[in-house]
Amino acid sequence: MKQHTLKMTPSQLQQLKQYYQPHLTSSVPYSVFRAVHQQTTITAYTSGKVLFQGNHTLNELQQLSQQFDWITPPQAGTKTTPNTQTRSVSTMVSQQYCVIGSDEVGNGSYFGSLVVASVYLRPEDIDWVKALKVNDSKKLTDPQIEAIAPKLMERLFYNVIEVSPKQYNKVMGIKYNAVSLKVMMHYTNCQQLLQKIENQPLERIIIDQFTTPKNFYHYLTGRETIDRSLILFKTQAESQYLSVACASIIARHLFLESLRRFGAPYQCTLPSGAGTQVDQVGRELTQKYGAAILDEIAKLHFRNTEKILN
Repeated sequence: MKQHTLKMTPSQLQQLKQYYQPHLTSSVPYSVFRAVHQQTTITAYTSGKVLFQGNHTLNELQQLSQQFDWITPPQAGTKTTPNTQTRSVSTMVSQQYCVIGSDEVGNGSYFGSLVVASVYLRPEDIDWVKALKVNDSKKLTDPQIEAIAPKLMERLFYNVIEVSPKQYNKVMGIKYNAVSLKVMMHYTNCQQLLQKIENQPLERIIIDQFTTPKNFYHYLTGRETIDRSLILFKTQAESQYLSVACASIIARHLFLESLRRFGAPYQCTLPSGAGTQVDQVGRELTQKYGAAILDEIAKLHFRNTEKILN
């Protein structure tokens, strides 16, 4: 399915609505109208953005350009991919809906998995998510996160990739480094989520920034399938975008679950982080069960390994 977005004035929106009057269908939240014409879905939002979706999007826009001189269709042969727009976009996203947010948890913790979660929010999800206090995700305690995350996972479109400590140790330093692994996890996760929301409008993909865009794309050489103009990298994105905040909560929930799961055989819940408490627990476990257990429960390239074993 191909997509294209145009920006219109209120007057132009009304003209377009009148043109599609015989083809109007049920609208969606924050929309002026929605129509289906010749296998193309047209959704006009109150923000002035009009989204065209369908395999015949180009033909639809070419027909419109003959009716309205203020519409310029994309050039024939323009490369489009599923759920991507070919337009250029600004570096800020004014709306919270129709946006994918991606975040990871566990990167700074010696014990437990590395988890990347990506979440897509529809217009009708916004008020519901705010009511859960997701917009204050950094202020939430772990018990609050554990209570909220299952609700998010039940209602929202999301995708998760979890790399266990053993998987992490297997590829670290051989196939990936700490940055390239996160690049591939975020990118693959977004690709998989795009497949789940194939029929949903997409405004932007927000990734909580952990490296420069240049470095990010360097590690993706030969593997890109998502239009770069869709992806925005933002530091502290979870405090700015609800979709990233939701992703952060889901990822933290699954990370905490991994600490319990990997500690269960040793009758403990593994601590998070990489501080002195982690070193102490590591020493106690290796003294009792042997050093080999670290490969199962910890990220071995951390300096904690040397502190624990020496």
